[in-house]
Amino acid sequence: MAINKIETFTTELNLISNVDIRNWVSACVAIIPDYIFEIPASSTGKYHPVWSLGKEGLVRHIKAVTHLIPRFSRQYSLDALHESIATAAAILHDSLKYGFDFDYRYHKLHPYLPREFFKDVPFSFDMAIREKILVAIESHMGNVDGAWCYLPYVKPNVSRTQMVVHLADYTAADPNYVPTMFRDVNTGEFERTVYNMNPQELTNILDMYLAFDMTLHPGTMPPDARAILLPRVLKAANVAEAFAIAKAQVERLRG
Repeated sequence: MAINKIETFTTELNLISNVDIRNWVSACVAIIPDYIFEIPASSTGKYHPVWSLGKEGLVRHIKAVTHLIPRFSRQYSLDALHESIATAAAILHDSLKYGFDFDYRYHKLHPYLPREFFKDVPFSFDMAIREKILVAIESHMGNVDGAWCYLPYVKPNVSRTQMVVHLADYTAADPNYVPTMFRDVNTGEFERTVYNMNPQELTNILDMYLAFDMTLHPGTMPPDARAILLPRVLKAANVAEAFAIAKAQVERLRG
């Protein structure tokens, strides 16, 4: 079944007050690779909260980042235009998390891929605005002393707009952060319809991890690796534990 990508992010797109920027981001969202709408926010489960793991976890992470933008925009006194720029960057910041066609080797470079991927999407606003969106995407990782990403020579002069996007992403990745939209209204805990651990979910985690490993280490897994590992992964109590088991067992088999 085809994914309605724009509909998935309708609420977030409507947070962009500048209509021209909103239209451009909508056109970008429409061509985001399909895998983005299926995968968890983290391939290891170590650096993101439980609600952003499992199927569609990355979509939930992107939504959480985007809904934090207004709060940080107020803190940093962004005007309406720059809040729109920050919101656009938030929606697109992980849109190529594993490259154009789901290749784990692209992960460390993913902040820099949107510049190339969206270059032919037409826009009706000033080129300088588009550049601010792309720069805010490119500086969303790392820390604030200049070590922004895995490329040590990328040390931008940090604008307030960049800082807003960076802090929104950093906050949404905090294991202790639970957005209101993903809480059960009665218990305050993760809503079961959003985070549902079941055998199929655990199987998907193993399949994803095997796919990552085969990309990084082609030809090193035995043909029956999935059959060997699945019974162990199915014993996991939660997503993080499933990732940990998959990682440990895959490394054991490969080693």
